[in-house]
Amino acid sequence: MGAPMADAVTERLDRLERQVRLWEMFGALAAFAAIALLLAGLAPSGPPTVAAQRFVVVDSKGTAHASFGLAGDGSAVLGLNDEDGITRVMIGVRDGQPRVTLTSSDGKVSWRAP
Repeated sequence: MGAPMADAVTERLDRLERQVRLWEMFGALAAFAAIALLLAGLAPSGPPTVAAQRFVVVDSKGTAHASFGLAGDGSAVLGLNDEDGITRVMIGVRDGQPRVTLTSSDGKVSWRAP
């Protein structure tokens, strides 16, 4: 093999090595992009949701001061309690109509709308 032939082979090998390095770089970038897309798809979308039939706010002694949930008939009800845990204000929706009930200290309804 003469010098011109050896130079041509060396030049061709150099070009092939550059191409291999280029393909390796693109392959690594493609793998990184695929992993990034996979992880992005696994990330939660939006704020987390908490689902329950009833929420109760209690103090350090366990006394309920407020509650939000479903009544026996399936309507939504918000209740606000006094310091003894007795419900004094109830706000809800029954039969598609808003309802507010205020209860006196003796447990009797003092005002209701409607």
